Amino acid sequence: FDGYSMPYGIQRSDLAGRDVTDFLTRALTQSGIWLSTSAERMTVQKVKETLCYVSLDYTNDLKTFESTRFLLPDGTGVDISSNELIQSPEILFAPILAGKDLTAVQDLVGEALLNSDRALRRELAANVFCTGGSTLFPRFEERLRSELGTLPGLADYEQVLRVTRPCGNVFAAWTGASLLSSLPSFGQMCIQRESDPYANPAVVGYNEAGPKIVHCMCNQ
Repeated sequence: FDGYSMPYGIQRSDLAGRDVTDFLTRALTQSGIWLSTSAERMTVQKVKETLCYVSLDYTNDLKTFESTRFLLPDGTGVDISSNELIQSPEILFAPILAGKDLTAVQDLVGEALLNSDRALRRELAANVFCTGGSTLFPRFEERLRSELGTLPGLADYEQVLRVTRPCGNVFAAWTGASLLSSLPSFGQMCIQRESDPYANPAVVGYNEAGPKIVHCMCNQ
């Protein structure tokens, strides 16, 4: 916030796009579409990126069976049901569907907001940005907004809650790193390999402190 990280408001999950691809691979296998080799996995990823979407009413949408024709690299056409296309990204909102005891994305965002300073919550709730590959599913931001609105702890911020997906978020990490590296103070943020006790202030290097220096630097 205002250029500073807030460690107490940072949440993470070990559920990501790879898990969505794995889930879709199993779902396709169960329907008789075998795509298991490394090359075929790329085909599954293409199915995920071009056809999968987030459902705004998951329970009811499962009752509506439709199929989409997908052309495999060898020219063979296969029919993929709408259930498989919405179930795969659904694991982001309900990890238990993939057999994973992990926190859902809406709960992670909710916890991040509630762990933040009360004076900042309203402004943070009005500026929830979706970045990363798994947020590119159609309707992702609408579903996340809907789910956040149902969390008890966020009832006071429901009116100002806004979830958006900025343009060019595929390159957001690169853009952010580019802007960061262009700052005059970037050199002070870098981790040195060797310690320099004669510097002002003294510099502790990676070889001396080890991996924990990353967390020390980020939490300054």
